[in-house]
Amino acid sequence: MNSSILILPSWTPKKRLSGLLQTPRQTIYYLRCMNLWIAMVEKEYKWLMINVRLAPKFTSAVRSLKNLEKSFQSLEDRETKFGFLDRYFDDAADILNLQLNLEHNEFNQHAHGLNLQTNLISHETQELNRRSTEAAIVNSKASEKTSWTMLVNMVLLWITAPTTLLLQYFGSEKAMFSFERNPRTFLIAVVVMFTVLPLLTSAIYLFQRSHRSLLWLMGFRTKGSSQSHDDEKESSNLQHCPTQAAYCGTVEPEVKL
Repeated sequence: MNSSILILPSWTPKKRLSGLLQTPRQTIYYLRCMNLWIAMVEKEYKWLMINVRLAPKFTSAVRSLKNLEKSFQSLEDRETKFGFLDRYFDDAADILNLQLNLEHNEFNQHAHGLNLQTNLISHETQELNRRSTEAAIVNSKASEKTSWTMLVNMVLLWITAPTTLLLQYFGSEKAMFSFERNPRTFLIAVVVMFTVLPLLTSAIYLFQRSHRSLLWLMGFRTKGSSQSHDDEKESSNLQHCPTQAAYCGTVEPEVKL
């Protein structure tokens, strides 16, 4: 029987139990009700003891649930913060991309200006090269003319000098050599002078060139000998220098402790 079915009479402490128990049936009924009520109290007491024993576990579980709730709340807060940070970083990345694009455009403009300047400089250098080539052509033509005039002058010198000398010799009163002065000997002398003078000029040129090369070789040898002498000095200094010296030419003094 449930507790809701039990109907106990309302009584006060002042009323006597003998007044309530008027008939044996009522007495049995009341005793049964009391037994049921005691059984229910014992059952509730057992449940209460079980709940008392399980109370710490439930409190720890409740605390864990509360902690989990707090953790979820903090996670939600952090999620919102991370969302703000994500949007902030996206905006910062967009700003940086804009700045990079702006700097890239400025760099391209600067490079374009430099390319224009280099093109202008290249055009100017091409113009200078063209003018220099024209000047070189003019100089080469002038040098050709000069060399041609020098060649002509040399040929004229080779022709006029022997002829003048022979005319002076054959036109002089006294003869310096033993051969007779007649047209035949004059022609022979002209041929000999025309042959000897170029050979003499070439010999003088070769002598001067060999003399210069000899002087250059002597100077190179003297330089090489002086350099080898310096190298020998250096090697001898290195050989005589002690290994514990800080640099060659000086010896570290011994430190006595």
